[in-house]
Amino acid sequence: MKITKLLENLAHIDSDLNVVGLTLNSNEVMDGYVFIALNGAEKNGLIYAKQAIEKGACAILFDEFDYEMANEYISNSSILKIPVSNLVENVGMIAARFYGEPSQFLNVIGITGTNGKTSCSQFLGQVLEHCGVIGTLGWGRHGEKLKETLNTTPDALAIQNMLLALREKHCENVAMEVSSHGLAQSRVNGIKFKGAVFTNLSRDHLDYHRTMDAYLETKLKLFDMLELEFAVINLDDDVSEQVVTVIPQSVEVIGITTTGKQAARGHTLLAQNIELNLSGIQCDVGWKNQKQILHIPLIGKFNLENVLCVLAVMLKLGMNLDEAAKHLMDLKQVNGRMERFGGKNNQPLVIVDYAHTPAALEKVLRSLRSHTKGRLGVVLVVVEIVIVGSVLKWDGLQKNLPTGLL
Repeated sequence: MKITKLLENLAHIDSDLNVVGLTLNSNEVMDGYVFIALNGAEKNGLIYAKQAIEKGACAILFDEFDYEMANEYISNSSILKIPVSNLVENVGMIAARFYGEPSQFLNVIGITGTNGKTSCSQFLGQVLEHCGVIGTLGWGRHGEKLKETLNTTPDALAIQNMLLALREKHCENVAMEVSSHGLAQSRVNGIKFKGAVFTNLSRDHLDYHRTMDAYLETKLKLFDMLELEFAVINLDDDVSEQVVTVIPQSVEVIGITTTGKQAARGHTLLAQNIELNLSGIQCDVGWKNQKQILHIPLIGKFNLENVLCVLAVMLKLGMNLDEAAKHLMDLKQVNGRMERFGGKNNQPLVIVDYAHTPAALEKVLRSLRSHTKGRLGVVLVVVEIVIVGSVLKWDGLQKNLPTGLL
């Protein structure tokens, strides 16, 4: 792609340079690549500009506010030096252009919230045809081995590359976890989201966001994305009204509830007559003028909230209620999310869950008590590893543990 087209309306360039690749990592630079030197939380990418040039970078992009620093690090090079206003916010758009705007050809569903993102994305991968997933457990086409992601929401370049790969794998839908860090750092800019899902909000990541208000405000960015068509909101969460308030009038709102609440606008997907037992969840669900019985082979009432969010997405993507209910009967548990072991031939039933916040742990225990008539035992596993002067190595079942293991 010509660099003038890549940076149209973002920078004035008098060059017909052809760009063959983009990267944020100077170690990945190859001949003809553009190195994007972001000003990160700890370091400015410009300190690696010399290395990028030595490896064959054809141009360096940097934020216009870093002009003096750019002159310091790359003043002696004849390489194309391009300042871009608000570079962090625009990287997603630049990447989308380079990779051919892949999200324009996909139904991308963004899922945000403190808990439930992984479950919802994996459930959507199971029930939607030709579906890709991007999130905590990896990325790829559902049903195939997922590739590792370093973050729940990868960086802007990586996401666009993943979306292109999923399109080339003939995916039609993509279920994507959208973290607060990803929103705060503009990693999802440049993505056309068809739908957005809000699961819930509880205390988390305050080391980064500092306050709950700031944390919520960051989450709300997903619901003000360009070209968003619909938003699914868990009405049973305390901040649901605040979420609905920021959604543009052009966006259809679907509320989900297990307590009988009604959305201030749009339609409501209501679960009633809820029965919990060790085989799963059964309830009646109402949607517009339709009713249907749901049989869900999952443990945990909060999983019912997740499933209702998934059901709302299924309905908005054109599936009818009866068909959707049949698909949900075959849902499989997600690894580490209320995962079941034993429970047959008089064996105790063991549930494993990756509850990593106080609110999540409380939900797990309350949900299990609702499913359990007998005794409920709890084993809380906390692992802390401190590495002192050596590197932890893991190869199959062999471990070389450092001296500072606690």
